[in-house]
Amino acid sequence: MTFKERYASDSEFRERKKRLARESYQRNREREQASSLAYYYEHREQQITANREWKAQNQDRIREAAAAWKAAHPDAVSEHRSRDIKRRWADPEGKRRQVARVKLAYAVRSGKILKPDCCSRCSASGPIEAHHENYDEPFVVVWLCRPCHRLCRPPLGA
Repeated sequence: MTFKERYASDSEFRERKKRLARESYQRNREREQASSLAYYYEHREQQITANREWKAQNQDRIREAAAAWKAAHPDAVSEHRSRDIKRRWADPEGKRRQVARVKLAYAVRSGKILKPDCCSRCSASGPIEAHHENYDEPFVVVWLCRPCHRLCRPPLGA
């Protein structure tokens, strides 16, 4: 019997191997973590590329898993939303941004401002977002597709 066959069929053997692996990790924790960190930095770009490819190929699966989690944890979702809203409104700059977004959304809903069907930069159709150059002027926006809008925004944490 090969190792794989025994591992697959013998639960006692499998549990023993898992226990030994855990004990070995605990004894050599610092060395294991350093090795893992070194591997991460050596292969970082490959991992990032592989993760992006996997996400692109499995968008439906990711969406379904997120929807299932949200359905199973409605309290956590509402708590996160309320905390996020409070955080946005608490910061003076965040409040300016939110006020501009709310005013623009109301103007679009009421028909005072027409939302175009295509991006003003690349002419792509699909979901179009409003980009504010200045939040003090909530109705002066550039209508962009998501990829073009991402190019306008500063990176997170900047």
